[in-house]
Amino acid sequence: MKTIFPFLALLLAVTVPNASGQINQLQDTLIKETFIGPFSEKLFIHYKDITNKIDELPVPKDKNGKIPEVLHLSDSDVPIIYRIAHEIFTPEEINRMRESSGAIEFIATSGGKIVSVSFIFVEKDPKIPLNKMVKFSAEVKEKTTAFTEFSQVIAEEGYVQSSLSWFMLLKEGKK
Repeated sequence: MKTIFPFLALLLAVTVPNASGQINQLQDTLIKETFIGPFSEKLFIHYKDITNKIDELPVPKDKNGKIPEVLHLSDSDVPIIYRIAHEIFTPEEINRMRESSGAIEFIATSGGKIVSVSFIFVEKDPKIPLNKMVKFSAEVKEKTTAFTEFSQVIAEEGYVQSSLSWFMLLKEGKK
């Protein structure tokens, strides 16, 4: 069993449900936002495919209406994501992404369907063509899942957020 999970343990089970419970997803594009981090002077470059704020999305709940603990998030599709990245991006683009301390951000249903794949880079925009980022996001959503093991049986579907660092994903020999 692996002791290091490339998915960061920053599973943010969002806390305030949206009335509709729907993700407002963009088709065939990503929104690029740049901002200075709230706790540092670092520049963040965020490419996202949803217009929701993460804390507006509903969370998974058990039969008692409580939010169950996340016990494990599967990392079994990481080799597929690695392969997709190497099919879409050039070696130079991959090196530029690895040099960033950024991450790929996932939002998945509690059943494992990935509904959002966004990207964040820190301090340095790797200058990847937008159409390649859009294609990567679409293929990861289409070809992978993010199964989550919860402490209780899920009675009410919701969304789970996780992330995977570019460095962990794209490091040499990860195939």
